[in-house]
Amino acid sequence: MMEARFLELAALLDASLQPGETYTACFAAEDTDFIRFNNGKVRQPGSVRQADVSIDLIRGRRHATSDLTLSGDPAVDDPRVRAALSELRALIADVPEDPYLLFSTDVHSTSSRRPGRLPARDHVAGAVVEAARGLDLVGIYAAGSICRGFANSFGQRNWHEVENFNFDCSFHHREDKAIKTSYAGSDWSDADLAARMDKARDHFERLQSPPRTLEPGRYSAYLAPAAMDELLDMMCWGGFSEKQKRVKQSPLQRLYEGKVGLSPLVTMTENAAGGVAPAFQGEGYIKPDRLPLIAGGQPAATMISPRTKTPTTRTSPSTRR
Repeated sequence: MMEARFLELAALLDASLQPGETYTACFAAEDTDFIRFNNGKVRQPGSVRQADVSIDLIRGRRHATSDLTLSGDPAVDDPRVRAALSELRALIADVPEDPYLLFSTDVHSTSSRRPGRLPARDHVAGAVVEAARGLDLVGIYAAGSICRGFANSFGQRNWHEVENFNFDCSFHHREDKAIKTSYAGSDWSDADLAARMDKARDHFERLQSPPRTLEPGRYSAYLAPAAMDELLDMMCWGGFSEKQKRVKQSPLQRLYEGKVGLSPLVTMTENAAGGVAPAFQGEGYIKPDRLPLIAGGQPAATMISPRTKTPTTRTSPSTRR
C-alpha cells in the first residue's frame, strides 16, 4: 500500500512539472511498535506511523527543496504537493547556482522487499519481562516496517521495504557497573532472546565480584562483543568518509597515510545488499552490493557522496558511495 501511494505521488510530480524543470523525490515511511523497559518492567508501550516526502525541484544548476509530512489521505496530500512545487518554482528564481549539484540521469529502477516474522508487541513485552525477572533491566524494543522510495523526472523508481526488530538493553548493578546486550534481526525467536539473556545474566554475576586493582604492567585484555560494537560505531563517525579523509579529520587518518596498519586478519565490507538501509541514494545513484572498506588490514575504498565529486562530473559513482 505504501509503495502504491509513493508511485501515485511520483506520477503527480511528473504531471505537474513545467518545461525545463527536473525533480528528485525521496519518500520515507515507518510503521513501528516500541516498548520502553525500566527496572525489568514495561514502562511505556507505543507506536509510530508516519510518512514524509522530500522534493527537490531543479532548473539548470539552481534547485530548492521542500519537506512534507504526509497524512495518508490523497485529498489532503496531493494539493499540498502541488502547492509545494509552486513555492519551490518561485524560490528557484532567487537562489544562486549550486556548483556541486549532481544527480543521476541514468535510469536504474529497483524494488526490494524483505518481510520478517515479528510477534505481537504484547508477546514481546511478556517474553522480556520473564527473561529479565529479578534484574534491573533498562532498554527499548522497536519493531515494524521501514519503507524508502526514490523517484525522479527521468522515470527512475526505487523502492525498499524491510521488516525488522531491535532490542537494546542493559542490566544495571550499581553506579557505573552494567552489562549491555542487544538482539536484532528479522525473525524473532523466544529461544534466542532467552539465550542472550542467560548469557548476560552470567556476565552480570561476574560483575558483582569484588574489583581488583591492577599494578602497572602488560596484560591481555578481552573486549566483549558489545565493546567491539562501540568501537566500530566510533569508526563509522566519518572514518570511511572520503571527505573526512581529504580534510584529514578521519579517525582512521593514520591508517590512510600508511603510518599504522591493522592485523591482516581485519577485513571490513559494507554489505548494502543484505543491510537494512536502501541501496539507492537521494540523488538516484545505486550503491554497489558490497564495498570493501578495509582489506587484509589495509584501507580499500571510501564512501563518497556525489557532492564530493567535481562540479563538472555528471557520471554515476558506480563503485563507491
